[in-house]
This record gives sequence, structure tokens and C-alpha cells, in this order.
Amino acid sequence: MGRGAICWRGLQRWQSSDRAGPDVLTGYVALITVVAIVEPLRGLPWWMSALMALLGCASVALLRLTYAADPGRIPPRAEKDPVVCLLEQGLPVPGAAPGEYSRDARGVWLRAERPPGWRGPSASKYCATCNVWRPPRAHHCGECGACVELFDHHCGVVGNCVGAGTHRFFAAFLLAAQLGSAVMAGGAAWRLRRRGFPGSPEASTQAETWLLLFLGVVGAYHVAVLIFADMHAAFFALDITTKDLLRNSRLCTNPPCCPGGRSPTRLARGLFARCCAPIRWRARPLRGSDDGSGGGGGGGAGREAARLAADGSPSATQRLLGQEGAAAAGSGVNGGGAPDGAPPV
Repeated sequence: MGRGAICWRGLQRWQSSDRAGPDVLTGYVALITVVAIVEPLRGLPWWMSALMALLGCASVALLRLTYAADPGRIPPRAEKDPVVCLLEQGLPVPGAAPGEYSRDARGVWLRAERPPGWRGPSASKYCATCNVWRPPRAHHCGECGACVELFDHHCGVVGNCVGAGTHRFFAAFLLAAQLGSAVMAGGAAWRLRRRGFPGSPEASTQAETWLLLFLGVVGAYHVAVLIFADMHAAFFALDITTKDLLRNSRLCTNPPCCPGGRSPTRLARGLFARCCAPIRWRARPLRGSDDGSGGGGGGGAGREAARLAADGSPSATQRLLGQEGAAAAGSGVNGGGAPDGAPPV
């Protein structure tokens, strides 16, 4: 195989991996930073160029942290949870309170929970793909093939999920990029004003004037596009995710900055804890297919489950059923489950 073919295959693998987005974005941020220092900020006070360089370096660092950090992935299990096996066979769950387990309209198993200070019902959901009980506000990501705590969305541009472990870096990256764009636009406007634009006919005929105007428009455009950076920063401070706004009705009964689970004191404590939490690096690969080349589905969970199967005890379900099944044979499901022989969730 020739060198060109090897390079082409390597390029194809890179394009289909989750590295392509953050790598391209890293180069773009670096290019914008250099161009801003060389042209729009040239001749202005030195601190503007220093600020632009600082914001550019911070943007790149936060982008790479967003890509490399664990978003809050819940490790999948190799076998189905023994409790779910009991529920699907119509047997009672040892130690369960009445109504603790139920099924929603889609047939997903629910386990009732009551977070401290929260009003209204709350429940963990059982993920049949990962074989785990995911806590409230966690969701399964088809791109990563795993459940993620405090799931906001999967961002292909940064190559990772935005969740409990990455939301802080994602919001800070967007804010740093927006501030850098504002510095670039402001520097271009300052230099245009120095040149007498738009009042001076001579300035209007010079190429550098139009270059500064173009770069100023580019900077202003990025500031406008990155307005959702302010939205994500507010969401992070108020302990809200995009998924919450779309699907979580509990926000109506637990609004931010009101007494209860999201009182100002609780929000401040939670914000400090989430900002200062230790960084966990994600395992590679995190994406869906077995060859690591991308694609959705549960491939990532399947690989993890296969690895766990070699180390875990395959008889956990049978032991639980052996201890309780005979005594509870013929009893109904605790909390209104499915009858014996119901299809898996």
C-alpha cells in the first residue's frame, strides 16, 4: 500500500472519529486569535493584545477539557439488574415499599425517589441498554452508547456529551470565545475610528480599512452567534440543563431561586461543588461502534458489558431469585408491574 493510500485512510479515520470536531475548532480558535492580534489590535494598547491572547489560550484549553473529561458516564453492567428480573417475572422485590416500582407509558421501569428538598414525584429509570438504574435527570446518549448524569446534550463539535462532568468547561469555553470575539470586534472598531472611517473619504478607499471592517463584522457575528454561551452559563449556575427544559416537568414545581431544592443557598452550594469537583478523564473510546469509528447505538455499552461479564458473577440474579422466588411464587408485582412473561423493556 502506497504512502498516499495510508494517509488517505488515516484522514478518513480521523474524519469519522470524535476528534475531528474539536481538532478543527481548536485550529479555528487559534487562527482567529492570531489574526486578531496581528491586524485589528495592532497599534492599540498592549493589554488588548494580551487579553486576546489570554482568552484564546483559555478557549483552547477549555475546549480540550470539554473533549477529554468524563461527562458523567454511568458504567454499564453486564447482566440485567436482579430487581428488574423479579419485576418482569411478577415476583415481589425484597424490602421494597408499596408503589416503589412501576412502569411508565412506554414500559420503562421506574423506581420512586425523593431528592432532599424537592417537591413532587421523582424517579430513577432503568436503562435496558446499559442495565443500570439511572438517577433523575440522567439520560442515555446514543452517540456515546452510555447513560450520562445531568445530561444536557451531545455536542459533536466538541466531540463529547455535555453532562455533569463537562458542563462547566463547555459553558466557560463558550464565554471565553464570546469575550475574545468582542475584543476583536472592539479593536477593529477602535482602529476604524482612528482612521476616520466612515467620515474620511481617503480612509474609505484604503484596503486596510475594508479588511478591518470585515474582521469587525466577523467578530460581531461571533458575539451574536455565541449568545447561547450566556444561556448555558445561566443554566449551569441555576442547575438546569437543556434536557430539563424540553422534558422535565419538575422544573415547574422546583423553580430556581425559590424555597425548596433550588433555594439560593442550595444553588450556591451546588454551584461551588460542581465548579470545584475533581476532573475525571473519560475512557477511550466512548463512541458507539466496535471499531471506534463513530456512529450511534449501544456499541460502547456493549463493549463495556462484555468486559464486565468476564469479571462479574453471572449468578447474581439466580441467587436473588433462589432466595425469594419460592416464598413469593404467585404473588403480584410490587407497585403494579408487568405479568409473568412480559417482554423486556
